[in-house]
Amino acid sequence: MTHTQPKVPNAVIGAYVFVASELVFFAGMVNAYLSFRSQIPVWPPLGQPRLPVELTAVNTVFLLISGVMLYLANKAFADPFLKTKTLRYLGLGIAFGGLFLLIQGYEWVELMLFADMRANHSIYAALFYMIIGTHAFHVVLTLAFLVYVFTKISQAKKHKDLAGTFFVGRIFWFFVVGVWPFLYIMVYVL
Repeated sequence: MTHTQPKVPNAVIGAYVFVASELVFFAGMVNAYLSFRSQIPVWPPLGQPRLPVELTAVNTVFLLISGVMLYLANKAFADPFLKTKTLRYLGLGIAFGGLFLLIQGYEWVELMLFADMRANHSIYAALFYMIIGTHAFHVVLTLAFLVYVFTKISQAKKHKDLAGTFFVGRIFWFFVVGVWPFLYIMVYVL
């Protein structure tokens, strides 16, 4: 009996299935947000702070730049002689993702300490922290995975052996980057 390699690695199929389930999860949270929002005539509700739309717009640009860096890292990864370039772009992608996370943390501290916006104070705050916090959790996990990928590529003699692992990391990161503009518009802008 001959064993052949699958055309699509199991890890890649698993990553796509996971991302699809996460899209459904985020859609459910946004649906709950929109449902509550439609029942309240003034949004944000009276007594609740306005979200930092401008700061988060800049932060959104940082996250999008990180996605571009991962795209460029992928392009460099295709050439075995461009390992250094792959690592440079991947490192920049991780750095911009980390910057996004730090700014979001700053935003939360400002909202909690100075605007007294706590998750247990209103449905508005609870939904905000649930949706944006879930996204931040995904950013943390995916950044940790990308740091792992960066370390493996930097230590590998033949970085091509890590193509599947790097591909899975990119799937997750592009999901995190791709879902954010939608969340930003739905939660911060509208």
